[in-house]
Amino acid sequence: MANGWTVERRARQSAAIRQWRPWERSTGPRSAEGKGRVARNAWRGGRRAEFRQLMRQVRELMSEQVGGLSSPRKERPNHSRKGLMWKVVSLS
Repeated sequence: MANGWTVERRARQSAAIRQWRPWERSTGPRSAEGKGRVARNAWRGGRRAEFRQLMRQVRELMSEQVGGLSSPRKERPNHSRKGLMWKVVSLS
């Protein structure tokens, strides 16, 4: 095997673990501090709600800015052989 354990060694270890039964003595945290620590095991920073609120504000500001524009022209990308260029086209 890649980790150096032979089939026989794995079988011996498996039998020993089944005899020891460590899962029967597993208790988890007992103190309030320990319970508080494990309660945050999956916590990754908690910034999602803050980010969503910020994005809401950005969208609101963008819609206000777009609503205030009264330009009769719109810029569209013009793909040409020389590269990407912006072409001003009339909306009417």
